[in-house]
Amino acid sequence: MLEQRLSAFSRLLEQQIATLGIDLKDQQVIQMRWMIGMCVVGLVAVIGLWVRR
Repeated sequence: MLEQRLSAFSRLLEQQIATLGIDLKDQQVIQMRWMIGMCVVGLVAVIGLWVRR
């Protein structure tokens, strides 16, 4: 009985860890897109100010 519960708990824990890993990768991709986007916006602003000079 106890072994069955531990086995079920272990499977559930492994599934949750796998889901967390996928969510973490998705979050990292989103963060990288925002970082690149902000760098592009900043670069365009600096170039715009430099050309306007």
